[in-house]
Amino acid sequence: MRHTDLACSPTRAATSIRHLGVLLAAALAPILIGIALRSTWPVHLVALGAPAAAAAVAWRRGARLSRRETALLAVAALACLPSGPLFGAWTFLGGAGAVLLLRSRGLGLSWWVRRRWWVTALAVAAAGGVLAGINVASARASGVAPEVGGPVLGLLGTARAGLSEEIGMRLFLLACALVVLGRRPSTRGQEVLTYLVLVVPHAAMHFQSFEGLVAGTIALAAVFGMPLAWLMKRFGVLAAVVAHTLIDAVRFLALGG
Repeated sequence: MRHTDLACSPTRAATSIRHLGVLLAAALAPILIGIALRSTWPVHLVALGAPAAAAAVAWRRGARLSRRETALLAVAALACLPSGPLFGAWTFLGGAGAVLLLRSRGLGLSWWVRRRWWVTALAVAAAGGVLAGINVASARASGVAPEVGGPVLGLLGTARAGLSEEIGMRLFLLACALVVLGRRPSTRGQEVLTYLVLVVPHAAMHFQSFEGLVAGTIALAAVFGMPLAWLMKRFGVLAAVVAHTLIDAVRFLALGG
């Protein structure tokens, strides 16, 4: 950041940090309400309603999806349909809402880094491989095998998790954070809060009760959420999707379905 930016931006930076804090609280609210009510409908309502509303507002402002983006999101949504229509809708609306929201504010989106693609591939393989090993070890330690509905649905489910959670949730949260900031994070405080927005709600979503919620969320966010969020911010959306899918696919294959 230039010296002039440092001289004139403290108020704006503080305001942006407050806004990111509000965004984090808003993302956590339906999850906590759902746990309190022992229901998933608050999360489902916000997961579908928020990106749909954002997409509608951005559409009215003239933002449009390209044919390639529409096709990509449609394929991702179709891949999620075997797990239920909710996941397909969540993936498409979250991705469309993110793209349109960013485009309406003049901000770009990287699906995949084209230059030095092999660096991206190595980063995805390394992160995905290490996290897959941790995932398998924790699953074996817990002794709880997931109910996947057979080998076909199990493999499709590994793709569904990577697509719906990374595109439907994390990408949309990243778009909201960038819109709040009006640009990429430029201070350490903004960077930290942006990562918290990307990892904390996603981690908290995996728990159904308040027992162990805080410790579990911190552990899940630190071990899995941060690397996946870093991949998305550094190498693009598809990097996070592929790594997430690899993590779940290795676990599924190791546990034998």
